[in-house]
Amino acid sequence: MALLTIDHESYYMHTNALVTVLIPKQWGKTPQEIYSTRNKYKVLWLLHGAQEDATACVRKTNIEVYAQECKDLVVVMPSGGNSMYAETPTIPFESYFFEELVPMLRSWLPLSERKEDNFVAGMSMGGNGALKMALLHPEMFAAVACLSASAIHFEEQDDAELRRGGLLQLHGSLEGMVQSNDNTWRLTTETAKKENCPKLFLATGDQDKFIERIRYYRDYAQSVRMPMEYREYPGYVHEWRVWDIGLDEFLRWAGLNKMREER
Repeated sequence: MALLTIDHESYYMHTNALVTVLIPKQWGKTPQEIYSTRNKYKVLWLLHGAQEDATACVRKTNIEVYAQECKDLVVVMPSGGNSMYAETPTIPFESYFFEELVPMLRSWLPLSERKEDNFVAGMSMGGNGALKMALLHPEMFAAVACLSASAIHFEEQDDAELRRGGLLQLHGSLEGMVQSNDNTWRLTTETAKKENCPKLFLATGDQDKFIERIRYYRDYAQSVRMPMEYREYPGYVHEWRVWDIGLDEFLRWAGLNKMREER
């Protein structure tokens, strides 16, 4: 397994951006066999939560172990700061992700561009970001893992609740939020109707502080026939332990980690 740390000058982020990348070891192959092949890796684009960075998932989960078990999976973990993975004048993360990060890494590394080989996941704030990325570009991702997070029905929230989330300040008004790409409730409604809608893996601890919101979204996603799997883990709150479990189970559910299934 190779661990790459990339610190690059970003056009969109207006500063240097940190990215952590895991590349699996090819067991039983010679260097000539590995580096002369034209095979491309599957990719998990993994987004961290608030007050974290590109190193968080490597430090606080077993993602390196899980990726190695998947054998041909690269994991890309960009830093999103506390951006909410929103598109704003100061931190246009959507533009950075789709127009800079993805093309840059695909030009540097043998990463597959096929929908069936690309997956996106995240926890807490990163879960919201992953859900948004998958719904915005369903043609790009086969499945998305939203861990301890969910879409929010903005029009049913009061101003105090919206301000605590930070999105109201970003968009200036409720109407601005409703019309923005951060309205993943609306994006769910629109994307669920499409034939290329990514599969959703929605998971949380049953003691999570957002459990009622997540269950509400689960019910709505099911009502619009979003292809999904929902799991609750008894006794867990909003914490890294449950996100580690969720990542492991998502990779197996998505058919990426067949090593565990074969034991």
